[in-house]
Amino acid sequence: MAKKKSLFKKLRKGSSSLVAEPEAPVDEAILEEIAHPKVQAPVTPIIVRKPYIAPKKTYPAVTDIEINKTDIFGAVDIAKQAAIEDAGKSDYVGDFYSVDSDEERIATYLFEAKLPGYVGWRWGVTVAKVDEVASQLFAM
Repeated sequence: MAKKKSLFKKLRKGSSSLVAEPEAPVDEAILEEIAHPKVQAPVTPIIVRKPYIAPKKTYPAVTDIEINKTDIFGAVDIAKQAAIEDAGKSDYVGDFYSVDSDEERIATYLFEAKLPGYVGWRWGVTVAKVDEVASQLFAM
């Protein structure tokens, strides 16, 4: 078996078995385009963002709350004394504000707070009645 020569060796010696093609016609415009390509400026990306528009502010509906001023157990004085004891001074406890009936025999009495820095706050004292016929009340 005969040893094959490599293509590189054949090309070097000039004894190539490759068939040369005749030269194709060359367009001068194509050569000019290859020699001096038109360089276009790079396109810079544009970031398009939608502007943020905050939603309209919504506020809860204002409801009128009926304030209960009726003294359920007749215990305003007892509740005010308990609030004064808790506050430390009678100057810190204001006028009677309202009473909230928690259950049948339990009510919370509210008094205006007159402590500096506590405008709009209220003292709360819960009063409980032992049973329906008893006159004894407990302030907590």
